Amino acid sequence: MEAHFHQALFALFGADPSAQAAANGWLAGFASTSDAWSAALGLLNGQTPPPVAFFCANMLLSKARAEWGGLGGDQRQQLHDAVSSKLQEAHAWSGARLVAGRLAQTLAAMAALSGAEAASHLLMSAVNAAAGGGGVDTEASLGLLTALAEEVDRLEYAKRKALANALLQQLPPLLSVLQGLLLEAQLAGATATPVLKCLSAWLRLEPSGGGGLCVSPGELRAAAPQLLPAMLRALGTGDSGAGGGVDASEGLSLGGELAADLL
Repeated sequence: MEAHFHQALFALFGADPSAQAAANGWLAGFASTSDAWSAALGLLNGQTPPPVAFFCANMLLSKARAEWGGLGGDQRQQLHDAVSSKLQEAHAWSGARLVAGRLAQTLAAMAALSGAEAASHLLMSAVNAAAGGGGVDTEASLGLLTALAEEVDRLEYAKRKALANALLQQLPPLLSVLQGLLLEAQLAGATATPVLKCLSAWLRLEPSGGGGLCVSPGELRAAAPQLLPAMLRALGTGDSGAGGGVDASEGLSLGGELAADLL
């Protein structure tokens, strides 16, 4: 079955339209099977072409979102550990930034769908890693944190509200770390867009889902007194999108929207 999966994937990304159509049809059916987990994980390595690896990572994300609630505890743990291991490896693969991002989203989906304990563990692990890491570690931690907020936001209303309320109890240490990373980025002349994306995702995780931010300006100042001034400096200098191949307009837009809501 896995050999057929490999053949179908490489046909999908080949040049023969008829082979692509046949492969797409077969893959659509295979994706819902239990064998798809191991097949997708098996192709996630540094030798697999990035488009194929991304397809596999995206399949894992789709399966996690759709099937996680129906899996047993042992299978959940095995899959979580396998995806976590692949994510750590992916940061060393050439051209795998998008693959790593999809794997981070998968881990976040698994945590959000597992409930408050698992989501809180991922949140604080990523916060601690971001606080003590650097370079790739910081980027990976920010990606996980942003993904977790996004996956919580995807939940149906009652689950979203309960989980958001639980996680927002741990917002102050997250804001403190993001404040530090934003200040470091400005001192180094590096991009602040990943920090602003993470900040935006969490501040907009208002439990009722009614829009607006989950903290008041006063609460933000109490938790991270230099955060809002740093955001305004980033907007004033335009450094929120500088360097790193990041679209400057994205960082400026995020920072501008947040600043407008907080002022």
